[in-house]
Amino acid sequence: MLMRRYDEPKAWASLIACFLALGCGKEPPTESIAFENEGFTYAVMGGAELCAGAPERAQSEIVELSDWFGVGVTGVRYNLYEGKDSLRDFAPCSHYAGGCFSEGIVYTTTGADTHELVHAVAAALGQPPRFLAEGAAVMFSESFGSVDTQTVPELIGSFDVVRLCTDEGWNEAAERDVGTLYRTAGAFARFIVEEYGRERYVDLYSRLTRGRPETEVRETFEDVFAVRLEDLLARWDAWDFRSTETVYRLTRGTPVLGSEDAATLTSSCGVSWGRDFEHDSSRRTLLHFRGEPRRSVSIDKRSGGSASGGLRLVLPKSGELLVILDGPSAAFRAQTQFYGPPAELSIEQLDLDAELELKQTPAVVVSASAEKHAPVCFSSAVEVGEIGTTIVEPGVFVTGLPLAMQCCVGDECTEMAMWPDGSPGTATCPSGCIVPSQEFPTEWQSVPAASSVGRRLVYGVNVAQ
Repeated sequence: MLMRRYDEPKAWASLIACFLALGCGKEPPTESIAFENEGFTYAVMGGAELCAGAPERAQSEIVELSDWFGVGVTGVRYNLYEGKDSLRDFAPCSHYAGGCFSEGIVYTTTGADTHELVHAVAAALGQPPRFLAEGAAVMFSESFGSVDTQTVPELIGSFDVVRLCTDEGWNEAAERDVGTLYRTAGAFARFIVEEYGRERYVDLYSRLTRGRPETEVRETFEDVFAVRLEDLLARWDAWDFRSTETVYRLTRGTPVLGSEDAATLTSSCGVSWGRDFEHDSSRRTLLHFRGEPRRSVSIDKRSGGSASGGLRLVLPKSGELLVILDGPSAAFRAQTQFYGPPAELSIEQLDLDAELELKQTPAVVVSASAEKHAPVCFSSAVEVGEIGTTIVEPGVFVTGLPLAMQCCVGDECTEMAMWPDGSPGTATCPSGCIVPSQEFPTEWQSVPAASSVGRRLVYGVNVAQ
């Protein structure tokens, strides 16, 4: 059984006990089969909202993932639940999970849950350590620039890859920092695929089974890659993580039952799966996000059908956020992170000298260089203050709680910052510093005296009280 983001509880035992006790006093949701095709069944549980195209998109991802892993997958069932409460009550998922996969069934609150579909397909290869299983799921369900660049080896050096492939090591790391653990697993999966190839990655995935001791983990790594494990890990430590193309994007043209391509399918629930847009340097682009508080959104550089090298932000308590882009012309993709309901997005283009009426909406201004681009002009009711610089893939910048993580060069590699709970803290930069993805235009990285680090100016904008 594969659970997302948290350690597996004895969920089935609890669920069975609950039903034996008259279902915990709750009626199970009604079931409606919305889609069946070639062994794939898509069921809507209770009052879950079915978005047009979601079942076809899910099946398309199964087909594409099956081809990537080299397996034949049939008989997958997909249960769409109304929300996490229903998921907790009637599915074998952990308390905080947005989805899980068990015994051929995907349980989720998301119309097409790529993360869990990876588990459903890769299960045909066996049951590898969770570090490999979750790494594969994160590799396909999160864009490279918005998450995994934040977990390069310098930043997660305290994690021991061999130990992470044991049950004890995974559980210890999950208790310490489960979010970073998942991102580390995804980054390591990409490292193996890019440096050693898909075939060897799949070979490792199928041969290394869960529950094995460190000695057997080491032996399997060395047998699959035909190198000393120390050499492989040294290569991992030195990996150039700056991906020029996120090649693991799914649904980039796979036919869906002879109708629309999966790449162009959109949801009927009022939002698209991802929104592509063009930014013109002679104009200012305003992105107005609306969604659930704490939902993650990313703005990625678009190239060749995929996206990488972006900025990740978190919606504040109000659920609204205005992102203002001021910089060189480029193609971008704005998207909501992989689980949960997507955020709505409206886009507006303004002249560089136009005033902005923000009212009560918190905003973030992303600019290349204060020297190269005119400052943003706001109405008199707005206070503007620089809250620091941020690396190109921050991953930890929380709007409304100004955390500005500055990566520095030399001995002075710490600076004061604000953590997500609002308390002061010290951000420690990794040795050597993080360099930005090559996918962003170089002008976006041209902050004076920081070209080797790749900072961009980020301003917090709040309405004057």
